Order: sequence, then structure tokens, then C-alpha cells
Amino acid sequence: MLEAMNIVISFYLAHPWALIPTVYLIMSFVAFVAYAVDKRAAKRGEWRTPESTLHTLELLCGWPGAWLAQRLLRHKSVKTSFRIVFFMMVALNLAVLAYVIYGMTFGEQSFSIRLVQSNIPVRKYNQWANNLGREIVFRASR
Repeated sequence: MLEAMNIVISFYLAHPWALIPTVYLIMSFVAFVAYAVDKRAAKRGEWRTPESTLHTLELLCGWPGAWLAQRLLRHKSVKTSFRIVFFMMVALNLAVLAYVIYGMTFGEQSFSIRLVQSNIPVRKYNQWANNLGREIVFRASR
């Protein structure tokens, strides 16, 4: 299990751009499922998912899945106040995405990951990190 995690982390350290579509894909799936659960609850007259939860998922990179759910499930696609907040979440998410891409491309900030594993001896961790040929630290410097 630990070696599989090392492989995944190594991949994302070597290809940090791959993390962006991966996060969007996972969060879109979560948002789509949340919309489907809410649609089912609405049909049955059961407890509903709060709109704030749906909007939070949209903001956290799940808006493509939320948009797809609105189209395919015909859920939350008519209520004007919900749609306005939905598009605000999309705009805010895209603004943050543009900032991150700008920072990764042109900015002076360096984004990388600190791997903290309490069960890996420090010496073995340092060897693993040196084999990657990169520094594994989170740092945001200006």
C-alpha cells in the first residue's frame, strides 16, 4: 500500500499539471452524486441536501459534475436564485484556477508537496526523496 502511494505521489510530483484534472474529475463525480441523491430525496419527499452543500461542492472544483447533473437529471436547473449562486461559484472557481495556473507557469511561487509519513524512517524517506531528484517541501514564497 505504501509503495502504491509512493508511486502516485511520485507521478504527481513529476507531473504537477496532472493534479488539476484529477481533482476536477473526482470532485465532479462527488457533486454529480450529491445532486442525484438530492433529486431522489426530492422525489420521495425525504430530507434534502442543503443548497449550501451543493454550492460548496461546486466551488471545490465540482461544478462540471454539478452542471452535468443539472442537465441530465433536470435538477436545480430552473430556480433562478440557485442558478445565480451556481454561476458565481463557477466564476470564483475559475478565477482561483487561473491564479494557480499563472502561479505555476509565470509566478515566483513554488508549489510542491511535503510527504509526511510517520511510519517511514527518516533515512529511507530522504533516500526516496533524493531518488526523485526534487525537493519535497511545501513552500509559497514571493
